[in-house]
Amino acid sequence: MPYGDQVALNSKIAKGDRPRLMILGASRYYLRTIEAARRIGCEVLVTDRNPSADGFDVADYHEVADISDIASSLEVACNYDVDGVMAVNDFGVRTAAAIAHELSLPGISEEAARLATDKSL
Repeated sequence: MPYGDQVALNSKIAKGDRPRLMILGASRYYLRTIEAARRIGCEVLVTDRNPSADGFDVADYHEVADISDIASSLEVACNYDVDGVMAVNDFGVRTAAAIAHELSLPGISEEAARLATDKSL
């Protein structure tokens, strides 16, 4: 994260604003992760292709979007001005890396994401 972005995030937190974390996925298997992020003070945005995903009821915000669809996930991230993005499973790793890169957020590189998830390498 560039230094100026860290200063802006610290300023946001100091003013009492909660950082907004985007979690890619919202099935029942994600509930503990969503709840943990909220417990540590994050506003949580989740995305899932299932419009009835269990995590939609627990998160602060939700949008229907396939976590492997980089373009639509990036659009959601921009619309919500997220401060961080995380993938909980391998299906969202490339998407998380692309969003982090495009929005200058902390994360692994897109190349690292590709190498970690391409089973043929």
